[in-house]
Amino acid sequence: MEARNVRDAILSVANRTKVYFSFHSYGQYWLTPWGYTSALPDDYQDLFDLAQSAVDKLTAVEGTPYKIGSSTNLLGLASGCSDDWAKGGAGIKYSYTVEMRDKGTFGFQLPANQILPNNLEVWEGVKVVAEAVMLM
Repeated sequence: MEARNVRDAILSVANRTKVYFSFHSYGQYWLTPWGYTSALPDDYQDLFDLAQSAVDKLTAVEGTPYKIGSSTNLLGLASGCSDDWAKGGAGIKYSYTVEMRDKGTFGFQLPANQILPNNLEVWEGVKVVAEAVMLM
């Protein structure tokens, strides 16, 4: 029921939606579709270039490095990813999963003193994407 409601909500706005984000922890990755295959979307270069601009701005805040690429090619096959569905099913051109801090030291329990810096740097990346798609 929940998946159907989320699907319906996204589809109800997909024709006027330019970006889809799914935020996760952890790993420091800015991931693009596809997760179910090593093939890349036809517009992968567009996805990658915008992600690179976002990650450049994100990294400038605290120096936190992020890797960019498709989830399959960076992490391995993962079917059922919402960014895949948002792009392939709902037709949202710019669809990303952002795996935030850290690289495994703290795992899913990021220390409180890293939450605000994490949010500030990720927000800078999100703003880059928002500003770019507003001009399209």
